[in-house]
Amino acid sequence: MFIKRLVFLVLITTLAITAAAQSIDKTVRIDPVKSGENPFVYVPFEVPSGTASITVTVEYDKSKNRLDFGLFDQTSTGSNDDKRGYRGWSAYVRDTFFVARDDASNGYQSGPIAGGTWRLIVGRAQIATGGADLRLKIEFNLKESDARTRLDFERSKKFDFAADSFVPGAPVKSAGFNWYRGDLHVHTFHSDGYWSVGASLESAKSNGLDFVAVTDHNTFSHHAELDSLAKNFPQLLIIRGEEVTTYGGHINVWGLPPGGWVDFRLIPGLAASGQSIMRETRSFGGLASVNHPTMACGGCSWTYDDDWSTLDSVEIWNASWDPDDEAALKIWDGFLQQGRKITAIGSSDTHQPPSEPAPYPINRRVGDPSVFIGAKSLKMSELFAGIRAGRAWIAENPRYSLKFTAGEATIGATLSIKPVDLALQLSNFPAESRFDLISDGKVIATDPVGSGTLRKIRFAPAKQSYVRVEVRSKDGAMLAMTNPIYFK
Repeated sequence: MFIKRLVFLVLITTLAITAAAQSIDKTVRIDPVKSGENPFVYVPFEVPSGTASITVTVEYDKSKNRLDFGLFDQTSTGSNDDKRGYRGWSAYVRDTFFVARDDASNGYQSGPIAGGTWRLIVGRAQIATGGADLRLKIEFNLKESDARTRLDFERSKKFDFAADSFVPGAPVKSAGFNWYRGDLHVHTFHSDGYWSVGASLESAKSNGLDFVAVTDHNTFSHHAELDSLAKNFPQLLIIRGEEVTTYGGHINVWGLPPGGWVDFRLIPGLAASGQSIMRETRSFGGLASVNHPTMACGGCSWTYDDDWSTLDSVEIWNASWDPDDEAALKIWDGFLQQGRKITAIGSSDTHQPPSEPAPYPINRRVGDPSVFIGAKSLKMSELFAGIRAGRAWIAENPRYSLKFTAGEATIGATLSIKPVDLALQLSNFPAESRFDLISDGKVIATDPVGSGTLRKIRFAPAKQSYVRVEVRSKDGAMLAMTNPIYFK
């Protein structure tokens, strides 16, 4: 009996020591990415049995390098082809983060902390010649940390939406469709945003939207919160999303299953990489869209095909209309002239409330700009069908109204080549704005917008063609744009 008790006490003491707070300090050399090499590498570390939480702190020379970080648990093999064990992503946003049994930093998933080999995934966004020294401190069972303090701040931050309130009424009806307003590109504290999930939904509601997709970078940690809050927003269709953020382009994916994520560990410039995203997205019935394809922000511009045709749509309008959007518009219209059908969309890409200053104009209300999608009902499958059909137009905000038809057909439709009466009705636009009808890269009609007047214009295409609408302010800023009506 004495021996059994002694063994039991030794076992308990050993477990207590194993589970006690302890840490790993190490420095890892991160080499530059070679041509054709996958830009992601893994740093393994051992997690003791009985661990309740893991806190990771990173330090490196940020004046010459930019590294991104995420975490895989013991079920991962550390291969770029293995999706098992993914616990989240914080990119360059957090120098310290934690994962615990019952809680985690935003961007990461809480859950059991099993002993074994875990891995820090490191994205080599920018590495100085000769490499970078990454200093790691990994602490187990830490009770208080900067990571916890930051999470508490993010959870307690208050937001005010009184100034943004807009009651839009029922969606506009045109050509047999309801034109629902929404935003498909929103970021929160779960990646590099300064919105809480709840605040982003409140902003969407106050701005009169019908649907919203929250698309945090390379993570799924916001999904559970979206699902939990949905009951508080019965008038709002909430879509789980992810901005698949690679070093060769950004891709919004919508319609993810709870806790689902699309792999971002791709080699820039390879057409096969873009195709793999499309295959994975289609496997669960989602939609994938090219984001801001001409934006020069280190990995933002599109490199996975030459004509934006791999995915379901392309984000021509990102946040405030700017020269990047003008460049994307010009390229897109060139593709239309070649007979290609590519659905254009626009989104706010909001990262924080408009009252907060930001170096890039991403301090936007959710829904500025909005995409309007023609659908039979407010269901995700119907909205996706509308995007696939090109049945969408974009406006600076959800207060504008537009109807554009050719006979009984509307935006996105394909008609036979014969004369047709175009009908255009614009409401709530600034008095001095103008509209342009554009076909084959040329303005074929232009006029002041007026105040809700119905315009009828005879259009006689002589060959395969298209016609679309732009509405601009008196100084040329984009206020609204449509996808085309096509003629074959």
